[in-house]
Amino acid sequence: MKLTSSFLLAALCALQFVASSPAELPYRDRDEPTRTRTRVIEVTETVTDPDPPVGPPTRTVTETERITVTQRPPPFTVTVTRQGVCTPRPPPPPPPPPPHPVDPCQLALKHSRLVQVYQYYNPTAEDHFYTTNPNRINGGGYAGRTPVFKVYERQVPGTLPLRAFWKGQTRTHAVSSFLKTIQSFYKGGFVNEPNQAILGYVWPGGKCGGRPLQQLYKGVINYQKKYPQGNVYTRQRGVHDRIYTIHQGQVDNLKRQGYKSEGITAWVMP
Repeated sequence: MKLTSSFLLAALCALQFVASSPAELPYRDRDEPTRTRTRVIEVTETVTDPDPPVGPPTRTVTETERITVTQRPPPFTVTVTRQGVCTPRPPPPPPPPPPHPVDPCQLALKHSRLVQVYQYYNPTAEDHFYTTNPNRINGGGYAGRTPVFKVYERQVPGTLPLRAFWKGQTRTHAVSSFLKTIQSFYKGGFVNEPNQAILGYVWPGGKCGGRPLQQLYKGVINYQKKYPQGNVYTRQRGVHDRIYTIHQGQVDNLKRQGYKSEGITAWVMP
């Protein structure tokens, strides 16, 4: 016969122990996990009263212990956010302006200078001679220095040499900066002028204010000579004279004197 009385319930309540607060492990380090240990003891008592009663009732006490361990979650990562005024990144600076194009005419005058070309004439040979240095005229029948045009003293990018030629058989001088004209001079027996093969440098096509240099030629003409006795002889005399000018009025005047225009042979500075 089983009997559970009120006093047994009171005893059970007295024996039952419940941890009022979890026992937490001492804090040692932030990275060390924190454990919460809860210990609960449950006591159950059973009284058996024999029937018929033989002796005092038999008491059986059963004690059950339940332990719960709770572990703190893994260490967390702390993110610090700094608050302040957000200043926008300034825009990149604008690209530098492109350099101003270099004026080739000004560049030429910066690295070189214009020199005067003089014209001399030999009436005996009926030949015109051109040079930039009057000291190169050492007699030879040439006189009458006349400035006719200008050229650059040194070569700068884009300029062409103005070449001077000489043909001894006909005592003829010539100048040109055109390749085809130069080749025709060489084929015709001309050689480089020994005193000054290059007069200077010129722009092609009238660049930087260049003026066309006209070439005029006088070939074989009738030559008359009057002797003191009054006799006049007319014969053919070989004349091969080339004259150069930048003035149209002089071109027209030379045509009236028997010269024929052979076109432009270079572009020179006035």
